[in-house]
Amino acid sequence: MKGPRIPPVLDDEMSQVQRDTLKPFVQPDGRLDNVFRTMGRYPDALRRWTPFIGHVLRRSSLSLRETELLILRVAAAREAGYAWTQHVRIARGAGFSDDEILAVREGPSAARWDEVERALLQAADDLLATAQISDAAWAALAGRYAVPQLIDVILTVGQYNLVAMVLKTCGVETDEAFADDPPLQDT
Repeated sequence: MKGPRIPPVLDDEMSQVQRDTLKPFVQPDGRLDNVFRTMGRYPDALRRWTPFIGHVLRRSSLSLRETELLILRVAAAREAGYAWTQHVRIARGAGFSDDEILAVREGPSAARWDEVERALLQAADDLLATAQISDAAWAALAGRYAVPQLIDVILTVGQYNLVAMVLKTCGVETDEAFADDPPLQDT
């Protein structure tokens, strides 16, 4: 795909409704990421979608590290470069090393993961493949997590599968601020 299918709304094109809807997403430096500019073309959907995004990213019962492990795995499995690039920075802030970030692309078979991390990665792969976590991965997670955490695993993978579909289908381009970050695939 060359260029976005739905171009991000530019500042001088925004209606007042779009400005009001996008205001919470403006970065302290005044930057507005392309995903929000693209979704800004449909402000009603963005307003309804963002509470769920907020739950997954900020109010989940999972730790930030667990959440980012799942998000990066979905981004890698769905080859969603925009989501990958955005969340590499967040993952680093959650304590991931660059080696761990690269190992996410390999998935649950990478030797570096502990039992729970491996089960999280397997759960993501299972959900993306069959829309159900396998018995083995479920047993490993249920041995450690309470019901809210188990549900948040499913919600996180589902949310970022949806995000990947939106990003890829709309052709959302990587933001300039992330242009120097490592790509999803080796070049």
